[in-house]
Amino acid sequence: MLDTVIHFYIFRNMPISGRELTSALFAALGSEYRLRILELLGDEERCVCEVAPHLPTAFSVVSHHLSVLEQAGLIESRRDGRWMRYRVTDPAVLQLVESARRLARRAKSGRRTARRPKASDRSCCAPKA
Repeated sequence: MLDTVIHFYIFRNMPISGRELTSALFAALGSEYRLRILELLGDEERCVCEVAPHLPTAFSVVSHHLSVLEQAGLIESRRDGRWMRYRVTDPAVLQLVESARRLARRAKSGRRTARRPKASDRSCCAPKA
């Protein structure tokens, strides 16, 4: 999604709305691996070789997820010899992730089983058949 938004902006010179950018940001956060990477980075700078062992996937997949987070502006990188080091760009990123986690927990614990409305259960403003 983020690649598509950037593609339209750069190559077609189309304006990007705040809603599209926000959607792209949440798309970048929409992976358990990426959320775990952000947690691992925390407020420290870490080498990719320090992050990869904590994820049950190939090194190349970790690099891909780091790239997605970087394209979204959530992390930044710098070269340190032959390794890349990453850090979160703004503490607000970690606050957003923590807020989302709390919201998800609250939503899960507050779920109720609701019945599906019947066709006969029309709202007062729905046209009568």
